[in-house]
Amino acid sequence: MKKAVNMLLVLLNLAGIVCLAVFSFRFLSHDMTVPNPDAMLPMAVWEGAGLALTIGLPLLVTANLLAFLFFPVGKEKHWLRRIPIFLPAAICLVLVAMCWYSSLFTETPPTVLVKIRDTADGTTYNEWIDENRGVGEYFETFRADMANVSYGVLDIFAMEADGREIANDLAYLVFRDENGRAAKVNEDVREACAAVLPKLGHLLLEAKIFETGGYVFVAAKLNVNLHTPCEFYRFDPEKKNVALLAQWENVDVLEIALAG
Repeated sequence: MKKAVNMLLVLLNLAGIVCLAVFSFRFLSHDMTVPNPDAMLPMAVWEGAGLALTIGLPLLVTANLLAFLFFPVGKEKHWLRRIPIFLPAAICLVLVAMCWYSSLFTETPPTVLVKIRDTADGTTYNEWIDENRGVGEYFETFRADMANVSYGVLDIFAMEADGREIANDLAYLVFRDENGRAAKVNEDVREACAAVLPKLGHLLLEAKIFETGGYVFVAAKLNVNLHTPCEFYRFDPEKKNVALLAQWENVDVLEIALAG
């Protein structure tokens, strides 16, 4: 009976350590991707991992406590030698504290207002996009930010001439201004494009890039048969992270503004 209880405690703590490792990696990666944007409470990957760690903390503490009380390590039964049993719970506590500190005291990026044109019928409409990728129609008018706007297109002919595979390669991304002339862009724009290009599921058709409010926003139109998806990203030059905020079909992003 005692062996069965000890085995159960070992399995319980091993399961806790495995879950801790998985959710710790997801939390520390700070992945801003929202896997289920239509959920009742949409969360980025790192936020969902933080919530899982919060829920799992009391369970992990309980598992470690049971092991501390009933499963001495080797032949050593002195309680001071068994204190390391609480190490997984201590790590989880630190991560949960980091999660809640980040949620409660760290400034979140502002809501983005976007003016969009449907390329099928030419109609325009406004949408708002919040941090958790909540997207909804914005029925009021808004004044667009005086953003620096540039465009990026892939030089397919240069790739072919160099014998390179056609791909989303930053080295072959040519920047233009609104009049189609060659444009010089700053390092923030290049870093934003370098972060966005690997995340695109298809070949880039055209990227419209907005610089405003300390962020770089990239509206990437993709080259797909029969339709043209558009993915909208935000890049934070200070934190060096990129987040997919919204996805549309067959649209042009005309203007943006940061609310508040």
